[in-house]
Amino acid sequence: MTWNLRDDNAFLETSSIRVVACLQDFSPSIRIVDSTSTEEETKGFVQIRPVDSSIPSPEIGLSLGEAYVRQGDVIASYPERAPWSFGYQLDIRSNHEIGIQSGKESSLLTLEVWLSVQTSLLNSHPELNVTLEGDLFSQLGNGFWLDSKCRVALLVHPLDLADCKIASETGSGPNRRIQMKVFGRFMEKGVIRRMRFRILVANEPSSREFWQDCWNEFSESPLPLTT
Repeated sequence: MTWNLRDDNAFLETSSIRVVACLQDFSPSIRIVDSTSTEEETKGFVQIRPVDSSIPSPEIGLSLGEAYVRQGDVIASYPERAPWSFGYQLDIRSNHEIGIQSGKESSLLTLEVWLSVQTSLLNSHPELNVTLEGDLFSQLGNGFWLDSKCRVALLVHPLDLADCKIASETGSGPNRRIQMKVFGRFMEKGVIRRMRFRILVANEPSSREFWQDCWNEFSESPLPLTT
């Protein structure tokens, strides 16, 4: 299972799920679709929007510099350009696993998303706004969200929670949209700041215990050797 890059869009397919990453937009996005349904139901939609506090109403966004596939990852860079005070990079790392639950196989797609920002200026406050839309989500723990069908989960690594403010559309109850404000603090020239989160999609409902095991595995996972 590898990414297919065409016209600055990246495509990934399993036997039941299609992932489309639109990289050329000023606000890149990731759409996860159930390819087995007639209407190709959208399981989750992620959008990433850069925000620069020094540009209240930017007319020019950060455009794609380059995009390429490296092994199981698709990597897109958005270089710093005036009047923006920072640039950023988006890494989408895919891992297709087969888990055993209640005596039967359950296919699980794992997308691990890395966001990194950097600046060449002495004073910058880079921020990335991440929106996840899907079925009704409920928060099961700090940085751990699960949809009402128990098929889609959002996990934010504990080491990155300090750099990430997460809010639901309607408060602490179930909602169809999760907003994450990533970074936003003062950043010095030459510094690179990173954070990571996972989106997990199962082809059938899975138990809360299954998703808790996924959260435990991610929260205890070390940083990858390559970034």
